[in-house]
Amino acid sequence: MAETVGNVDVVAKVESLKKWTIGTFKNSRQQLLEHMGKIDKTVDADFEKECESLKELHKRYGSVVSASRTFSNVLTQLSQAEKNLAESLQLLSDKETAIKVISLEQMLLI
Repeated sequence: MAETVGNVDVVAKVESLKKWTIGTFKNSRQQLLEHMGKIDKTVDADFEKECESLKELHKRYGSVVSASRTFSNVLTQLSQAEKNLAESLQLLSDKETAIKVISLEQMLLI
């Protein structure tokens, strides 16, 4: 009885190997003939359409990423310009106050 079960397993494995070999042979033959130009490439229209759609989507996401990088750079530059302007105004206000104090002292001396 154990021999029968063992034989069934062997037969199943041989059948599985046979199916795999036939499938692999057909696939290899198809690829070889396509490569040699003897037959046209097999094309799945739905798959090709989906691939094109994904390529277009990839381009759009790339554009969004590029635009966001540019926007981020502009914001960084704007922030730096705002900081520089604030520092300049602070320096001017300090000097302006110093000028006003000097002129008041001069007026009091007169």
